[in-house]
Order: sequence, then structure tokens, then C-alpha cells
Amino acid sequence: MKTDVSAFLTKLGMEKLTPMQEQAFEPVYAKRHVLLTAPTGSGKTLAYLLPLLMRMNKSGGKLMIVVPTRELAIQISNVVRELAMGFHVVLCYGGHHRRNEMDALSRLPGIVIGTPGRLADHIRNRAIDPSYETLVLDEYDKSLEIGYKEELDEITGAWNKPAQILLTSATRELKMPDTLAGIDWLDLEFKPEKSKSKLLVRLVPSSEKDKLPLLAKILHHTGQESVIVFANHKVSVDRIGAYLKLRGLTAGIFHGGLDQVERELVLTKFRNGSIHILVSTDLAARGLDIPQARYVIHYHMPSKEDEYVHRNGRTARMGAGGTVYILHHESENIPDYLNPIPETWYTPEEEKDIAVQNWCSLQFNKGRNDKISKGDVAGFLMKTLGLSADDIGLIELKDNKSIVAIKREKSESMDWSQKFKLKGTTVRIEVV
Repeated sequence: MKTDVSAFLTKLGMEKLTPMQEQAFEPVYAKRHVLLTAPTGSGKTLAYLLPLLMRMNKSGGKLMIVVPTRELAIQISNVVRELAMGFHVVLCYGGHHRRNEMDALSRLPGIVIGTPGRLADHIRNRAIDPSYETLVLDEYDKSLEIGYKEELDEITGAWNKPAQILLTSATRELKMPDTLAGIDWLDLEFKPEKSKSKLLVRLVPSSEKDKLPLLAKILHHTGQESVIVFANHKVSVDRIGAYLKLRGLTAGIFHGGLDQVERELVLTKFRNGSIHILVSTDLAARGLDIPQARYVIHYHMPSKEDEYVHRNGRTARMGAGGTVYILHHESENIPDYLNPIPETWYTPEEEKDIAVQNWCSLQFNKGRNDKISKGDVAGFLMKTLGLSADDIGLIELKDNKSIVAIKREKSESMDWSQKFKLKGTTVRIEVV
């Protein structure tokens, strides 16, 4: 079984499975019911997805994956596509055209991935036959936290003793559905290796109740390093993002009030380095495919310790260093869970000059559905536009478009209004 793993890992740019993924592989492949608990960012999704897909590739079967957010659904579907096993995948989530989903589901896809609300709706309306061999509840605790308990009960209740059910979670405080009572779970728990963590936490006092000037000062200090700024409310995220842009900082905003296209684009730009500051609600605390940040800033402190831990988990992973800044005004209460209180730190008087971001993002109006590959995009940029490999960054293929990072200085010398040819067809390119 695992003898063929290396070829698939190469497609994902990985050399080997982590110890957690190694331990989960055999029982998942063997159709055991598994409860997998591991920290955010540890690779839980691949721990179940790879053995399931390899088993399905060999002996068939159907798979349903329930996730808390649209972004995680899209992320998982992209991994399936990168593994290139030929599975028909249908995504189901709010913001998608419901009728298109129902048409796709009527063709009995091998894999369905979706959020609890939309999947429960499809099951209720019999658009999905709940006879899938394997049911996965990924980031199950996050789905409960968002408020999907009734939908999860409805989904799990639709199965009559599934052949296999998998639950993944970042925390142990699970309220298991009554519908799953009596299942013989293989309980796999993996705790973060605290000895390898190089996380530095600093409490930064603000002399003003409005902490925006302090935030800008810190971001001038952090320079071009990647930063995630967490705030508790959508309106706060919008306000912070607008302020930082006025200060000339390349910041993107991310929260549930944005439409799906906006959310996907800002995550792509953060991944490829076109923006280095992401201002977000707790929606970005986990379950997203984004690189680890060098800095995490709590503009507001979350009410729950779990969310504080998940936010901090966006930095200092796998033994790498990371710094957390907690912005605090004397009128604010310090949460009880922050014990001991971190050492106070003051921003340096001298601010670094913020240089223009080195990368920018280009969007092609051709994508996966047009039979475009990453190699086609890279080849076009080098052969037609004369760019070198060093001028080209991350390339991401979507269904109907492609987004690629290139050096900003190269982009500024191009006339993007002209018509280009890619694989014999006209392609439109714009800077986004």
C-alpha cells in the first residue's frame, strides 16, 4: 500500500509522510473508524485523504468529506486534483449555484466535499444518497464551534452504520453526535512538540484607545515579513485594512462577509507573496491552505483560549521561529487564560522604510477547464514574455482562470492591454 506513496508525495512537493500521517495511514486504508486529534497545520487532511484515495484508486468506493468552511473544501479538492487520480469531485457550499450542484450530484460523483449546511440541505432534498462508503468530518470541532451541530447530527444520522467514518479535530473537547454512539473508534492523538517551538509572545501597550497607530508602527518594524493580524469582528477587519492601505502597506482583508471570489483571491495573493499582511477574523485561524506567518498580531484578544492557541498556530511551526504581539490598552481586560502575562515590549522609535512589494499577481482568463497546465503558464511567461524562472513565483490553477506571481518590476514594463496567445487561443491577462 505505502510502496506507491512516494510518487503521490512528489506530486504534492513532499519528500515523506510525517510521523502522524504514517501512523494514521494503515488504519484509514483498512477502513477503521478513526478519531484523529492533532494541532492546526500538522497535516491532518493529507493523513486521511492519501490512504483513502489510494484505496479508492485500487478497489473503488465513494467518499464524502464534511468541512467547516468553503476554503477548506476548495483546498481539499485542489489536493485531489494535484494527485491526478481521475476522481470526479463535486463541491457543495453556500455561494455556489445550488442547481449546478444538484445536477453534478445526479451524476453520482466519487467524491463529494462540502460544508454542513449545504450538504444537509442536499440530503434533506434527496439530491445526495447517503450510501457513501466513507464519511469524513474534517475539523469537526470547528464545525461545532461555528454552530453546525444540528446539520452534523442530520448528516451523520442519515447513514446507517457507515462502513467507515473518520473525525479530525484540533482539540479533545468533542461533543460526539448521538448518531455515532457505540462506534469502536481508533483514537489517535498527537500533541504539539513544545520543546521544538520557538514562539516568542510580547505584550505591547498602546497609549491610545484606538490601536491603529500602534499597529502600523509594529508593521513598519516587521518590514516585508509575512504577518497575520487578527481582529474579532468583520467591521474591525475592514477598518484596519482600510487604514493600513492608506499608510501604504500591502494588506489584504479576509472574513465571512466577503464573497467567495474575493476570499479566494486574497488567500492566493498571500500565498504567492503579492501581499504580506493579512487582516482577518478567526476564519483564518485554521483550516486554510496558507503558509505560516513570521508574525501573528492580536489586535483584539479572542474570548476563548482555544482560538488564541489556533491563531498562534499560524506561526512557529515545525521548529521555525515566530513572534506573537498582543496589542493592549489599559481599558481592556486581559483574559484569564493569558497566564502568565507575557513580557511587555515597546516598539523601536526608528521605523523601517516599507519597500514596494517584490511580487504582484497576474490573472489569466484561462484555467483548468481550458486544459491549461502550470507548465503551459510558465512556458508562456518564459518563451513569449522573456521572463526567467527566477521572475516567476507560485502558479495556481482555478477552473476558469490561472493566477501567477511575477516580479513586480517585470510586470511594470509590460503592456497587459495587448492580446496574447496561449496554446493557440487568445488569452487576456491582467494585474490583480
